[in-house]
Amino acid sequence: MAPVVTGKFGERPPPKRLTREAMRNYLKERGDQTVLILHAKVAQKSYGNEKRFFCPPPCVYLMGSGWKKKKEQMERDGCSEQESQPCAFIGIGNSDQEMQQLNLEGKNYCTAKTLYISDSDKRKHFMLSVKMFYGNSDDIGVFLSKRIKVISKPSKKKQSLKNADYIKTFRTDCMHCLRNKGGSV
Repeated sequence: MAPVVTGKFGERPPPKRLTREAMRNYLKERGDQTVLILHAKVAQKSYGNEKRFFCPPPCVYLMGSGWKKKKEQMERDGCSEQESQPCAFIGIGNSDQEMQQLNLEGKNYCTAKTLYISDSDKRKHFMLSVKMFYGNSDDIGVFLSKRIKVISKPSKKKQSLKNADYIKTFRTDCMHCLRNKGGSV
């Protein structure tokens, strides 16, 4: 038997009001699921066949107790451990380059060590794109980073003291960590 549909096509149901009880349950349970993408503010362009991987490599963190709660709920509902595992792919957005799979198995973080931008890509800025879903194909969503500026390798003659160490900065909402080619600053 087909489901009965009421209302006009494309008409949305009225929004549900947030009740005090629903807010209390949320504050008590706190099933937050946060995706944090840490990356440098700049990425050096690759030339020819070389691949200048992003340094430091972008990192994706899954934060909040909701990830564990969702996994447990899916397994109670009959999903296997593999089906309840979040999967992620990362790419440089709007590019011919394929997205790369991230290894999240059993962890709440992963690193994209082989991302690069080629010289055929003429963009001056781009955003990382992280596509996430569960092992059973349930979609989680697509998450974009902040803008990353593309820089080319400066000529040795024009290289100033200011950019000699290629200092790169991780972006977060509340913290900045600096790193250069030789290690921490």
